[in-house]
Amino acid sequence: MPSSFSLRLFASDVDGTLLTFDHHITDEVRAAIGEARAAGVHVILASARSPQAIAILQDDLGLRGEPLVGLQGAWVGEVPADGAPVAYAKHPLPVDAARTVYETCQRLATPLCWFAEDEWFYSFPAQVVDYEARVTGIAPAGELDVERALEKQGPLKIMVPFNPADPAVGSRVLADLPDGLLGQLTGEHYLEITTPSADKSHGVALIAERLGVDRAHIAAAGDGPNDIGMFSIAGRSFAMGNASPAVQEAASQVTGTNAESGLALAIREALRA
Repeated sequence: MPSSFSLRLFASDVDGTLLTFDHHITDEVRAAIGEARAAGVHVILASARSPQAIAILQDDLGLRGEPLVGLQGAWVGEVPADGAPVAYAKHPLPVDAARTVYETCQRLATPLCWFAEDEWFYSFPAQVVDYEARVTGIAPAGELDVERALEKQGPLKIMVPFNPADPAVGSRVLADLPDGLLGQLTGEHYLEITTPSADKSHGVALIAERLGVDRAHIAAAGDGPNDIGMFSIAGRSFAMGNASPAVQEAASQVTGTNAESGLALAIREALRA
């Protein structure tokens, strides 16, 4: 690491990075985040999860009030403990394109999760929808009425969860994706659909600019292909040991797995530079 590197902002992915595979935060990761905060470093969570779900994790870690990147980068802003969310940027899907994705999923008889700015809906009840609510701690607002939902604008993200009855359905939805949308397979074969302008890297860059942090003083950690953009704008990047070879190749360093508190190792390495 260059001797001029001085950590001022650490951006972390959530699932597979901050969290273990059973969705817990290890004591070592908690301690390392506390050390970064004590050193005056901004710790930013960047995730495909909703802003409200990320805020629950911020509360758990004493990070509430820090900016965050939610919904794969489709929403960037703050979720204050005592007020309404404050968006710095939002990137909704075009209405017609969102409707087409909905119709594709209906034709394939697979559920989808539809994320607006402050709530999410499911297209029809399914076990995978219950799993999403249980893991994130945010219950859905109800079953989707697509035309009513599209009266104001398109969703910020559509997520097609893994369907055990049709394991390849995400790939088929991806193949039929309308022009102008970005689909990424993440996590446990989830298909995350956003606009191309919704990217974690754009969100982290915007937050850094607002905080007056030069990109050379950013470190980032993640385990998925959707984290590679963050790596490209950071002065130092850490791929998790549980990341794929392609993701590890894109980072400047590989740390331990999420089960081994790899995020804690990465934070402490960045602090020592």
